[in-house]
Amino acid sequence: MQTYIKIGQSVITSHADYAEKNGLDDETEYFPLIKLTIESIVKSYDGSKKEKNSLTKSLTDFVKELFIKTWITQAKEEEVDPDIEMETEDAIEEFNESYGIS
Repeated sequence: MQTYIKIGQSVITSHADYAEKNGLDDETEYFPLIKLTIESIVKSYDGSKKEKNSLTKSLTDFVKELFIKTWITQAKEEEVDPDIEMETEDAIEEFNESYGIS
């Protein structure tokens, strides 16, 4: 499964870089693409349902980490002294809402 995680992280990082560079909309462009990528990787993995769920969670958590890092970086560029804790909470809330996590 580690190989699938590494491949997934590489593809997701490439998508994230492209999205940031080209200004993709998170809700209508970036997240649907990321979800499709994760679904495709998990579908190709020949493991148990439990392992597939674990792979999905691992890749989704990775996407969330990248999203939060990007959010914080942008906050630091836009504000002199951003409240990192508040920005992190805002990023998590936005991620959950846009990605469709309740």
